[in-house]
Amino acid sequence: MNSFAYLDEQIQALRDLTSVSGIAIAVVQDGQIAYHAGFGNEDHEAVTAETPFEVASLSKPLFAYAVLQLCERGILDLDTPISDYLPTAYISDEPYLPLMTVRHALSHTTGFPNWREASGLRAASQPGSKFNYSTEGLIYLQTALEQVIQQPFHSYARENLFVPFGMNDSAFLPIEMDGLPDYLPRHLYSFGAVSLRTTASDYARFLCAMMAQETSDSFHLSEPMLREMLTPHIQVGNQQGLYWGLGWGIQQGVNASYFWHWGQRRSRTRNFVIGSHDERSGVVMLTNHENGLSLCEPIIKLIMPNATGAAFKWLLPARNWRGDGFNAD
Repeated sequence: MNSFAYLDEQIQALRDLTSVSGIAIAVVQDGQIAYHAGFGNEDHEAVTAETPFEVASLSKPLFAYAVLQLCERGILDLDTPISDYLPTAYISDEPYLPLMTVRHALSHTTGFPNWREASGLRAASQPGSKFNYSTEGLIYLQTALEQVIQQPFHSYARENLFVPFGMNDSAFLPIEMDGLPDYLPRHLYSFGAVSLRTTASDYARFLCAMMAQETSDSFHLSEPMLREMLTPHIQVGNQQGLYWGLGWGIQQGVNASYFWHWGQRRSRTRNFVIGSHDERSGVVMLTNHENGLSLCEPIIKLIMPNATGAAFKWLLPARNWRGDGFNAD
């Protein structure tokens, strides 16, 4: 994409055809932010790339990055059972609990559902055997992480992600439980899996960190650890070419592999990020409408023509989405 003026026109034209009132976008090329813009409005104010959005599950890749930082520092280990880091059992009478490792939580293979039922939290499958998207698995891991580092995750993220990567407008917010069932977990200040508020520009800075080369500080992951993060660990349902790594979805094309994630905050936001470590390119799209994902796909296709496909087949139409990946029409 050489003409960002052309991109401006295309995004505005696509937005005008939908009910999406606000879009923030940032594009990374050659490991640097090459373009950022906003379209429409949010609460009667013009949307820009610096407009804050609560991005829900786009939190998960940052949480995973933080966990892998701790693995590189020797504080956590990918293949150690999470229960080894806690003084008491996280839940009682769960036979699979001693088998759930850090790797299982990051690859959504603990066997836990996305959210627990009113009857409690139970694993539906043996850890490592199946993909099932699970926020609960990451909350379990966060509970152990905070026990080990003796620090709430939101402050760890500020010191080890936001400050070193220049994400000055990002924060993990206190958990907002209003309107949610009272049986959901409440023992943490924020959920590393869903509590992030950020901007398109800030999230693009995180993408740049994912693509950084030859860094020597203790905040950027080493190249081998990045490769581990972006290696397919489990297939997502029946979606051809779609896998999960550690914190990111992995979409394998004919000539390239892409990492991606989405986020939806109830009926308020729909967001999508995709990137390529090898190409050092990526796109961040944040929208303020429940139909925003349908708009993300054609816009990303304008910028990275080979990067759309399997991920959106799983995510869209939203009414058919299933956490185990088996929702294709």
